[in-house]
Amino acid sequence: MTAQRLVVLYSRALVYAGPALLVAVLLADRRWTGQVPELVALLAGGIALRGLQIPLSKYSYLTQTGLVAMAGSLLVGLPATALAVGVSTFAVDWLWLRKAPQAAAVNLGRELIAAVAAYGVYAGLVHASSAPPGLHVETLPGLFFYGLCYFVCTRLLFYFALIIRGKLEQSERLLILRYECISFGATIIAAACVVGTVVYWPPVAWLFVGAVLGAIGLLFKKTMEEAIAAEELNKVHAMEAVITSNVSLHDSFARIERLAHRLMDWGDFRIYRHHEGQLALAYRGEIGRAEREEPSPDVAELRRQVVTSGESVLIDDVTRDRRVTDASLNVQSLVIMPLKFGDQVIGTFELDHHKRKSYRPKDLVTITT
Repeated sequence: MTAQRLVVLYSRALVYAGPALLVAVLLADRRWTGQVPELVALLAGGIALRGLQIPLSKYSYLTQTGLVAMAGSLLVGLPATALAVGVSTFAVDWLWLRKAPQAAAVNLGRELIAAVAAYGVYAGLVHASSAPPGLHVETLPGLFFYGLCYFVCTRLLFYFALIIRGKLEQSERLLILRYECISFGATIIAAACVVGTVVYWPPVAWLFVGAVLGAIGLLFKKTMEEAIAAEELNKVHAMEAVITSNVSLHDSFARIERLAHRLMDWGDFRIYRHHEGQLALAYRGEIGRAEREEPSPDVAELRRQVVTSGESVLIDDVTRDRRVTDASLNVQSLVIMPLKFGDQVIGTFELDHHKRKSYRPKDLVTITT
C-alpha cells in the first residue's frame, strides 16, 4: 500500500468515525439537551479559539481548541462539549478559514476522536480510584493523564498524515515539537484557571477572569507569532549568506525556491527581470504543477502594472476578478510582487495556486521576506 493510499483511507476513517462517535455520545448521555446556555458559551469559545490559530509552518498550525475540550468536559460534561467542538471546528474551517468541506470534516473527526478518547481515559481512572464527584486530590492522576492523553492523541492524529507523506523536515519537526509543547502548556494553565474560577468563585468573578485570560491569550498569540517569524527570518538570513557567496544566479533562485516552499504552497513560481522596458522570464520554479501553461495576456498586463506602480497585486479568487478574464482554470489565486533595488523596480515575483483564497494579505509579509 502506498503512502498516498494510506492517507486517503486514514482521512476517510476520520470523516466517518468522528460524526459517528459524536452521535453515539449524544445518544448515550442526553444531558446536553438541557444545557443550552452552556452549549452556546462553549460554541462561542470554540469558534474564537479555532479561528485565531497561529500558523506554525506551511502544513501545521497551533490552536487552543483544547481549552474548550478539557475545561468544557470537566465543567459541563462530554456530550455538550463534544457537540460544541465538532460544530465549531467544522464551521470555522469551512466558513471562516475557507477550507474545503472534506478537509473541515477530517479536522472535525480528528478533534472529536481525541476529545472522546482522552475523556475516556480520565473517566476510567476516576472510576478505578473510586474518587468522589468534584475536584479532589484523588482526581489528580486522572487529570494528569487526561491532559497527557489529549495532547498525544490530537498531535498524533494531526501529524500522522504529514509524517507518512514525508512533508516535515528534521528541523521543522524540532520547531513544531517545541512550539506545540509551549502552546499546550498554555492550554493547561488556561484550563486550570477556567475550571478553578467556575468551581470556586461566584459568577460575578467569571467576567473579570475571562477578560484577563482573553487579554493574556491575545498577548500570547502575538508573542508566539513573532517568535515563529523570527526563527523563519533567521533561516532566510542564513540562506542569504549562502546566496550572496560564489553561487550562480540559477542556483540562488533554486535555493530560494526550496526555502520558500517550506513556508508557502503554489502551483507555479516565476521570477521576471525588468530591463530597458522589457520583462523577461528569469526563473521558473522546479516545484509546481506538472502541466504549467504560459501566463495569460491579462496576467502579463497585471505584471506591467506592478512594474509601473511598484505595488503588489493579490487576487484571492481569479474567477471573480475582472482584471483577469482569460486565466487557466488551474489558476484560482494569484500574487504578483515587485522586486526592488532601492526605489527602482528590477523585476517581479509571482505565485499562483489552483485553490481559491490560498493567499491572504498577511501572506504578503511572508512572501516579501
